[in-house]
Amino acid sequence: MYGNRSTIALTCEIYGNDSAWQYEPGPEPGTWWEKGVFQVFNPTPDQIEVVIERWLPVFSYITERGIRDAYNIAATNITFSKSIVCQNYTMKVYVTVSNQCEFPETTDITIYANATALGTQTVNLTEMQPTRTTFVWNTAGFARGNYTISAVASGIQAETNLADNRFDGGILIVTRIGDINADGKVDVKDVYKVAKAFGTRGPDYDEPGSPPSPGWNSTCDLNDDNKVDVKDYYATCKHYGETDP
Repeated sequence: MYGNRSTIALTCEIYGNDSAWQYEPGPEPGTWWEKGVFQVFNPTPDQIEVVIERWLPVFSYITERGIRDAYNIAATNITFSKSIVCQNYTMKVYVTVSNQCEFPETTDITIYANATALGTQTVNLTEMQPTRTTFVWNTAGFARGNYTISAVASGIQAETNLADNRFDGGILIVTRIGDINADGKVDVKDVYKVAKAFGTRGPDYDEPGSPPSPGWNSTCDLNDDNKVDVKDYYATCKHYGETDP
């Protein structure tokens, strides 16, 4: 089974009675034939219920374990386009879900900022492969502060192991507009950071798989358009001097 189908097969010898050997006279005086143990795989009727009660937990465990391993998906990672996002702007959250089944599956993925749901997507998962899904978080209406981002994949049919369907990611910081370093104020340090990154482009800007420009700083890309330009610099300068209460 394993060599041809990559399946581990189990055979349980559920009964044996070593005292049930039977004999018969042999061909010569003082000799006998061993007829064998007649209660190895065929218990007597009075033992059938006892055997079933003893082995039922084993077979139940094997069945449940087989279902759990055959039908399982897991949320395995969360990454961000930036770790600091200015209030009322957007950013991207990337969620990876692994399909541990040998067949395609479909699941709903929901992401949360603390306890607030940010969005849900239905995702088709390739068998035995991880799939990365992109969410866009619009921070409009969210107070400034720290947020823990989590992802939850809904269970698939026959899945029993739901503990790994949730993944808690890192901390995202929502700041006032222009507070690039999240120190509670917009000052020359923030302006300098944006100016230093001015003209750079993020990963995949020119074509899929292209690396970011030298000096790229995603936090300076306020409007999340994968480049740092005059719009980002203007927004930072416009809020120069503002501080948190």
